[in-house]
Amino acid sequence: MKRYITISGLVVIQVLIVLFLTWQFQKLTTNGVEVTLLTKPDDDDVYTYDIVDNYYAAFDVNYIKDEQLDDEVTWNDIIYVQLSEENDHYVVKSAHTKKPTKNKAEIILQGRYKYEDETTKKHYIEYGIEEIPNIDTYGQFKNTDTLQVTFLHSDKWNQFRVLDVEKMK
Repeated sequence: MKRYITISGLVVIQVLIVLFLTWQFQKLTTNGVEVTLLTKPDDDDVYTYDIVDNYYAAFDVNYIKDEQLDDEVTWNDIIYVQLSEENDHYVVKSAHTKKPTKNKAEIILQGRYKYEDETTKKHYIEYGIEEIPNIDTYGQFKNTDTLQVTFLHSDKWNQFRVLDVEKMK
């Protein structure tokens, strides 16, 4: 009898976990905010190739100017980047080590500080959205193209889902 109750309890817990994960995914779909970001194209004029499968994109918002960062940071610190919309895509407004308040026209991305590029004096922040799975399902792109990537973003859990990838003209 104890064994039956234990196994039944474990099955119920597993079902609840699956239901919770499904609910979270649906909540992202219904309550997520559309975020459009631009990628930085490769500067390699010598070697141009097609992008297929999983693609690691370098977005404009990954690189933050020194004056936009409000505090001293070290490797892997959590950074909150405030973005505002400009010309149909989001750009960096400021970056903080503590979560700032936002207005309705802004969004906040949570990322991790990685390094400072000494030549450009820009700081690199990684958000976890840089890898776009199966990018060739959205079209044919080259490494020298500037891409416009649209995500669904949820502030609460910092979740992302790719909606669309387009080539900028």
